[in-house]
Amino acid sequence: MSTISRRIVLLSSAALAGAAFLGPAQADDLKITIGYQTVVEPSKVAQADGAYEKATKAAIDWRKFDSGADVIAAIASGSVDIGYVGS
Repeated sequence: MSTISRRIVLLSSAALAGAAFLGPAQADDLKITIGYQTVVEPSKVAQADGAYEKATKAAIDWRKFDSGADVIAAIASGSVDIGYVGS
C-alpha cells in the first residue's frame, strides 16, 4: 500500500471512528475541523466530492494551510481537530 493510500485510509478511518464512537443519534450533529495542505493526491477527489461528509454524516470544516508546520500549530492550539500534512 502506498503512502498516499495509507493516509487516505487513516483520515477516513479517523473520521468514521469519531462518528461511530458518538453513535447514530449524535453523528448527525458532529462537526469536525480538518486542517490540510494543498498537495496533489487522490484524497482531494473525495474531499471535493463530499465523500468524507457522506461517509461520516458529519459536517466537516476544511481549513487550508500553506505548510505542515502551520497545520501542526493549529492542532496544538486546538483550532483544528484533525491535521493532514505531507510526508
